[in-house]
Amino acid sequence: MHLPRGICKFVHNLLLFSGLIILFIAVLCTELLTVMGIGALGMILVALSYGFIALFWRCPYCKKRLPWHENGDQVSSCPHCSHPLK
Repeated sequence: MHLPRGICKFVHNLLLFSGLIILFIAVLCTELLTVMGIGALGMILVALSYGFIALFWRCPYCKKRLPWHENGDQVSSCPHCSHPLK
């Protein structure tokens, strides 16, 4: 399955930043049980952000997984089939 670059980037950033914010909140908590629960939720959101990219960041033509960055820039064409990406 393929999703456009903008949607993939938005969902990835949303999950990643919300996970990091929840992890930061867990650091501020003082009760051990609360820290473990909130910390686990934050780690799950961070893992989901990278899992989302692994599943949906694919070339729309050949359906192979794309690299997230190419020499520091966003990928502009598929390295497998050389089609330009939108």
